[in-house]
This record gives sequence, C-alpha cells and structure tokens, in this order.
Amino acid sequence: MLCDELVQRGVEGYPAANALLDRIKRAAKFKLSHDFSMVADELTDNFNNLARALPFCRLPAADTWIEVSQADRPRYMTAPIHNDDAQGRVRRVGWLCTATRPDLSAWKIHLLWELLESGSLNASSMATEVDMKFPLDGRDARVLYKETVENRKYDWLKKPPGSHPGWESANWEARQIVSQHTQCVHPDYDLPAPPMQYLDRINLSEWAKMIHELALSDWSGEVVFHLACIGLMNSVNVARAVEVNKMMHNKKRTKQKKPLLFSHHELHIHPRVFTQMARCTNAYGTDAAVRQHFCRGHWKVRKSGIFFWRPHLRGSRELGTVEKTYSVEGNT
Repeated sequence: MLCDELVQRGVEGYPAANALLDRIKRAAKFKLSHDFSMVADELTDNFNNLARALPFCRLPAADTWIEVSQADRPRYMTAPIHNDDAQGRVRRVGWLCTATRPDLSAWKIHLLWELLESGSLNASSMATEVDMKFPLDGRDARVLYKETVENRKYDWLKKPPGSHPGWESANWEARQIVSQHTQCVHPDYDLPAPPMQYLDRINLSEWAKMIHELALSDWSGEVVFHLACIGLMNSVNVARAVEVNKMMHNKKRTKQKKPLLFSHHELHIHPRVFTQMARCTNAYGTDAAVRQHFCRGHWKVRKSGIFFWRPHLRGSRELGTVEKTYSVEGNT
C-alpha cells in the first residue's frame, strides 16, 4: 500500500510532509477496490446528487487514511498533465484525513501520491478543509471545481485545468452547497523552500504564485472524488469493508528483517446493489411493468440515513427498450 511506502521511505519529493507520518501510522486505513473506485468516479459528475449526501457524511475515525489506485479512476487516467516540467503520471493517491470536531463531521485533508514512472513519493503544498455541518468560506474552494472563476489566469500551467464536468452540469444550489462545504487551507507542514534564484522580493512572489498554481492543479478533481467516497462509506447499503489482516504476514517479515505492513480494510460495493432488473411504478401510480430502461446511480435520503442506488436496468425487456440521450447544460 501507499501508506506502507510512505512510512518506510518518507515523502522524498517534499520532506517537510514527513511531519504527517506519525498520523499515518495510527490512522484507520482503507483501500478502495476497483468496483468502489469506479462507482465513486462516476458519481463525481453529479454534484446535484452529491450535495444531498454531504450533510450525512462523517469520518470513520479521527485519523483516517484512504488510498486508491489511479488505474481505477478512468477520468483521472485520461486527464492531461498541467505542467510537464513539474508533474508526472500518478500510480497511487492517498488522503490523510484528520478530524477537527469530536463528532467527526469536519476534517482536514492532506493529499499524497506516488509517481508512476519514478516511484517518487510526494505531497501537495495545499490542504483542504471540509465541514458537513456549517458553511465555510468556499470562495477559494470554487477554484477546485471551476478553475476559470473571475477569468483566472495561469502563468505556470501549460495546460490549465478546465471546469469540472460536475460543476458545469450542477444547478446553482448544488454548487453553493459543495463549495461551502470545502475550502483551501495551509497544510500542517512548511511550504517548500525557494531556490536561490527566487530569493529576491520580486521573484519570491513569482515562486509563491507557481507553488499555489501547482497545488491547485494537484487538487483538481480530488475533493469531489473524496466526497463521493465518503458519501459511499456513509451510505447504509453500499460499503462492504473486508479486513486485510497482516499479522501472520508480518511474523514472517520480522524473521526476514523486512519492514512490517499495515493491516487495513478494503472497501467494496456490496453485492446487493450490483446491476439488477426491477419493476417500477408507472405514470399512473400502479405497479404495472414498464419498458426496460437505464437508471443512473444516485443517493436517496431517508430518515435512517442515505442509501445508494447503483446504476441499473429497470423494467421489462419484453415490452421494449427505451434509449435516452442526455444533453446536460449548467446554469449561468
């Protein structure tokens, strides 16, 4: 796991972030399976539905580590690199979440990753705070979803990130809810020291601007994916946590004088919410069969919590098939 590599090797690309290692050691650890990651990746395009789930979201522990393989997130695998000189393709991504309220309804997220080609471990020079109860000053957070706010100009990103597809298709209320639940903040470690050529007053300002732009680029799309994962973890009927106990494995590694590995939980989508055929109530309020059609994955809010309905086929194929093409437009 990425957390094993971080503790064993340290954050090579950003040594100041090693201040997080003790927290990573004691954190409750979760690894996202392929099916869980794919569902969360799909949900990132639906801010309207995501906004409904946020008030119910809580961290599973005061210190929580969540990691995912980049190969299990198609939208991120196909995204362009914003600065070829300072960035590279990523193999694994992890979020260290630290609760800032006893009821676990608010937390701070640090972003760490492993590069695909070099295997180097790195961290972002920006953190993100989320609060599921009270509105935050989300003006800075808007750039995490809509990078062109106020005609924002990038000087250091050769391929600036565009607006998030979920933001573009969301209504005004959903945009407000998502942005007010998140904000950009300083990480729990020092910013990288500038090279000698940036130490004069003019160039130091340019250095700070470059670091800020690269940090925004690092976080592009990450917050909404994280929120989708937390929403699935808090859904009553979705997450199935499979314990991966490394105790016996570590006994052998101790004899071989190898570093110990962390026990953790692997998150899967529960089998009961996999693709299924179903009947539904028609326009007349009866339980008569309808033609087969596709339903998008979405959350439903109930008094007992939030429930997730996976994308599925509904209706009778014998009566025919309904094919729909959606044209999604955002509010201006």
